[in-house]
Amino acid sequence: WCFLEDFVKSHKGLMLSIARSSLRIPYDIDGRSRTYTPDFDVTLKDGKKYVVECKSEQSGTSEIWIRYHNEANLKRKLLESYCAEQGLTFIWFTQKTRKDLYRKAQKLFKH
Repeated sequence: WCFLEDFVKSHKGLMLSIARSSLRIPYDIDGRSRTYTPDFDVTLKDGKKYVVECKSEQSGTSEIWIRYHNEANLKRKLLESYCAEQGLTFIWFTQKTRKDLYRKAQKLFKH
């Protein structure tokens, strides 16, 4: 929600499409094969393409949060590498990227 609001407003008139990402990036973690799918594919009218991942920066000491952040770090590296190879721009969006929008979304979803 926060990413879409920010990106669409800042690129008004330039957007061609925003869709759930069609990328499938294979990776291994803890001896298991997994597939990573970023959140969005964005294309501007000038042909510039973005691949977007929206992640939580919330933290904790539980095993679940530790695993979440370890996998998030790996996914960021995978996405950055993939985009560099393909000539795409990646955006890693968190609540720290635009704290004002994140707080606004929190208020909206609480009501």
